[in-house]
Formats: sequence, C-alpha cells, structure tokens
Amino acid sequence: MPIKNFWKNIFIHFFIIFLSLDISADNSCLNWFKNSKIKTTDTACVSKCQTFQTDMSTFTCHNDCEKLCAPGKCENDVYWLNKISAGRTENWEMASEITVAWSESEKSELIKILNTLPDFFKNIPFDGFYRMERSVALPNPGTTSATGRFIVIYDRAFDHPLWSLQDVVIHELGHIMLINLKKADRFSYEKALGWKTTRAKTQTRNGPFISNRAQADIQEDFAENIKFMLLAPENLKSIVPQAYQWIFKNISKEFKLKEVCKDAKFIKKNN
Repeated sequence: MPIKNFWKNIFIHFFIIFLSLDISADNSCLNWFKNSKIKTTDTACVSKCQTFQTDMSTFTCHNDCEKLCAPGKCENDVYWLNKISAGRTENWEMASEITVAWSESEKSELIKILNTLPDFFKNIPFDGFYRMERSVALPNPGTTSATGRFIVIYDRAFDHPLWSLQDVVIHELGHIMLINLKKADRFSYEKALGWKTTRAKTQTRNGPFISNRAQADIQEDFAENIKFMLLAPENLKSIVPQAYQWIFKNISKEFKLKEVCKDAKFIKKNN
C-alpha cells in the first residue's frame, strides 16, 4: 500500500473513532439531562443543570447546559395537521350554520393544543376540525357530529371569558371518546359513576359533578371528566374520584398532556 494512502486510511480511521465518541458523549449528556427531570421551561433550568450530579461518563455535560435547556424547534404532529380542514363537511346536521375560513392565528393556536394531546386520541376514528361562524344553539363554542367523525369550532371558542379553545377542543374530543366506547365500557362507566335510567328513559345520577355543565347528562359528564383529567387531574381526583379512577384504569395510566411546545406554528399542507 502506498505511504500516502496508508496515512490517509489512518486519518479516516481515527476521524471515525473521534466522531463516534463525540456522538456517544452527546447521547450520554442527553440521557443525563433527561434523568435529571429538569424541565426546559424552568426559569432556573441552566443553574439546576450546572449543579446536577455527574459521573465519569457525563462530567463534561455541565458545559452543555445552556444548549440542553434551550427549547428545541417544535415539530407539528402531521396526524393533527391533516385534521384541520377547510370548507364544509358533507351532511352537516345544522344546514343554516355558515362556514368561515380559519385564520392563520386560529390554526396556529389549534395545532399547539393538538400537539400536546395524548396519542390515545389517534386511535379514535376522526375526520377533522371544521370552522363555522356561530352555532344554532348559542352560545355553543363547539359541536361534535352525531357520528363522532368531526368537530365544528365556532367564533365563541376564541373570544369567551369563561372557556379557552383548549377547553373546547378537549371537551368535544371527550364526546367522540364516549361515542366510540364499546358497549361494555360504557356500561362500566355508568356503573362506576352511578348513572341510572329512569322509567321515562332519561339518565340521572347523584353528585358530586366536576362542573355545572357535567350535570346535564352522561354525555356532558363524560366530556367534562375527560377535560379535567387532562387539565386539572388533581381536582377531578378530589371531587369525583370514581371518574378519575375509571379513566386511569380503563383509558390509560399515561392519559395526560404532553409538554407545551411554544414554538409550534401552523404549516400549510402540501396539496
């Protein structure tokens, strides 16, 4: 082998070793930071990171604390991007309701919320979110179709002092969850919460309820319990412990919101 090629191969060999060590070090620091349980949203993230215990494989990680604490670029969930729909869905029950276009700010606000949802929702048959001006049942901020295939969001979801878009979205998805429950699971929920059918074929139960809205019927009760399980689980656990336990046992032990991604913006779909 020519001397020139010999030294060239030696150089490449050591370069690959150096690169692999560097990548390994990066992974070690990422794992070390993850194990620290320090949140990137913590204002004291850097100082906590710099004082967190290291070992022989992570002793240089303190040098990367500013990078580790910096929030990364958000990636929108493609599944949910494809669920933000324009126009009007077919066979919408309220024919007099007027379709309006999503504004870019509305779509950005919605995708930020959807990015945080548990992956459980992706297992439910769902066609998408549509946008309309106002509901025939004022002051309704959102409506779920009778089939449970789509949700309509109204102006009121964006400008009401008593609820947020996040409240509306999760509540309506709660309705879709109930529609898609197996018969045995729905019966299990009714039994756990104490819902009973009267002679007049109406359903009723004694309290406590997580909200006034939840008292209307089993549909509103279920949707509100799902909403509070994600937004205020300790409140649900305290006020309606049977609902908390049922969701924990029958839906998922990991039924909770993901970390908020502040940099998320709506990205137009490629047609």
